[in-house]
Amino acid sequence: WYPKNDLIKSIKLDQIIDLITDITVIISPTLREKDESKKKIMREELFNGILIKKFSLLENVLKKNNNNYSVDNEMSIADIAIWRLMGWVKSDSLEYFPKNILSFYPFIEKIYNNINKNEKILAWVKKTYK
Repeated sequence: WYPKNDLIKSIKLDQIIDLITDITVIISPTLREKDESKKKIMREELFNGILIKKFSLLENVLKKNNNNYSVDNEMSIADIAIWRLMGWVKSDSLEYFPKNILSFYPFIEKIYNNINKNEKILAWVKKTYK
């Protein structure tokens, strides 16, 4: 899932994983907010500000590769990280984010959809989240 002998692929994967980590860290403070009105404002400000920049950066990285997966044309840990992040962002557990977020980012959406229909991933989800 992670290239051992290809420095360029490793750098590309690390860049993607770093962006996903940034997005997660940016969202995390809103998880601790108990006041719903404050949480709504925080998440809307994040989405309309820094998160648009981060998602756009991720989209541009993926656009350069223009394959079915994030690096070359084989599934990697970065693709699974994208799939997990977008599943979380689209879920009901993150209220006040647009549920149609993937429609703004077609390359992120393509990877999300490819991983979301992968038989091994689906089997793991079924086994893990009965």
